[in-house]
Amino acid sequence: MVHSGRGVSSVLSLVRSQDEISIGEFYDKAGDVLWLANLVHNALAIRIDTAVQQQLADSAAEAGLSPREREVLKWTAQGLTSVDVAKVLQLSERTVNFHIARCIEKLGVCNKLSAVVRAVLCGLI
Repeated sequence: MVHSGRGVSSVLSLVRSQDEISIGEFYDKAGDVLWLANLVHNALAIRIDTAVQQQLADSAAEAGLSPREREVLKWTAQGLTSVDVAKVLQLSERTVNFHIARCIEKLGVCNKLSAVVRAVLCGLI
């Protein structure tokens, strides 16, 4: 079993048709198998990361956030409350909350924090 620093684990399982492996052969081959397991794990992790980034980019393109929605999320990401964002952008708090709700809907997340995280990951803000 291989564990990465990002919390991803993988298992490499090998079989052979010959007799069962002896303890001496196990210790003799353990280093090579561990090297192979790490190599495969890292190669797959790169492919998965690339696929996830592509999915995020695709979902961001489909989200179609307006410039104002992006601006509201940008200020929210800075830690401003809806009241503070309303003051900065000279909007009503209700309008800011409307924009945040639209961002949540368009990005397919469940709350304001998730919307900010998704927008950052997608490169929208």
